[in-house]
Amino acid sequence: MPLPLATLQSSLRALFRGTDSPAGYPLTAVDAGTRWANAYAGYASSAVAAPTLPTPADITAAGGVLATALGSAFTAALGAASPYYPTLVSSMVSAFAVFWPSVHFLAPGVVGVAVSPAAAALTTSLTNFFVAGNPTSGPGPSSDSEANSLGSILHTWTTTVLVTNTPVTGTPTTVPLA
Repeated sequence: MPLPLATLQSSLRALFRGTDSPAGYPLTAVDAGTRWANAYAGYASSAVAAPTLPTPADITAAGGVLATALGSAFTAALGAASPYYPTLVSSMVSAFAVFWPSVHFLAPGVVGVAVSPAAAALTTSLTNFFVAGNPTSGPGPSSDSEANSLGSILHTWTTTVLVTNTPVTGTPTTVPLA
């Protein structure tokens, strides 16, 4: 099954509505980081780098690292001078960039290693996302619109992650996540 954009967007919509947890909206930056990471790791668990699949334990571990990094990113942004988003974007890009290289991909007789794409595209997309979400006048986008947009940004970036699959015998191949 290809990476499910709709699943990521749905998880983010629930988070942005405050319905992803009985506690409602995240009360702290750390809680927000954990919940954003849970949404992404749940989505990432469906990745395929044919013929390999990510190992569930590595997805869980990478999700934990992402949660900590995003919690720190949100905390740093709260303490940043206006505009806060350059601090947030830089930290978020760093957090997502370390997710995939820590995940091993396996299939019978094949081991895959992921490499995150360059940060530039994700940096630009997230900057545009945060600027658009904070208009200086008039109403901002709805939480559903924001969730769908962020999901699309992360999905587009994720599908540019490359995995080099190395068989026990034969030639390695490099494929994008799907």
